[in-house]
Amino acid sequence: MCHVVNAHRGSTLAAVDRPDGWFADQAVPRLLSWAGRLDRHLPGWEIKVFGGGRQTQVAVRGLDIPGDNLAAVRLHMTRAGLEAVAWHVGGTGSRMVLLDIATGGVWLSHRPRPDLHDPRLPLRVSRPPGATDAPATARILRRLPN
Repeated sequence: MCHVVNAHRGSTLAAVDRPDGWFADQAVPRLLSWAGRLDRHLPGWEIKVFGGGRQTQVAVRGLDIPGDNLAAVRLHMTRAGLEAVAWHVGGTGSRMVLLDIATGGVWLSHRPRPDLHDPRLPLRVSRPPGATDAPATARILRRLPN
């Protein structure tokens, strides 16, 4: 599990003060590397992606931080040849994610911000493990930032 705050180190002015795990371009490959050391049987992995909620109505300094973060996560997963079985991303507000490391169970609480509006999101996608790229899932994922 990792929590991405920015897409890449160059995306924030205060980047020099942040740990590597703060950035998708460092956190996601590192997470996949660590997980690969524990279990090289990739078909058995179950990947779920949560987050990317907009916290302000307008982009900060012209950046789309939530969109950039989601795009970076998708890019690194694609490079690794991995597909998530579930996505709950975008929209507004915050999410709390609980992971039971003994069972792999994941619980999500999403608190949208009623004072903000994002008509495209949140996107909710759930695929059975091992499912091929179903057309409906592919259409929904195309709506995610690329």
